[in-house]
Amino acid sequence: MNNILSKNHKNTSRNYLERMRPEKISNMKIAKKYGKEYWDGDRKFGYGGFYYLENYHKKTINHLFK
Repeated sequence: MNNILSKNHKNTSRNYLERMRPEKISNMKIAKKYGKEYWDGDRKFGYGGFYYLENYHKKTINHLFK
């Protein structure tokens, strides 16, 4: 598989082959839905690690309406 790597691929510090796994396409399809998996799920689907805090901005919004 190393014969498909260009000079640019070899210059990166990332493990390029590790990142191009077969499940990458299915993960991208899930990420394109921009749902819970994208925002709050695993990093392989998008941002990952974020979580929704209900009413987080409630105090600020109430202040703006007043």
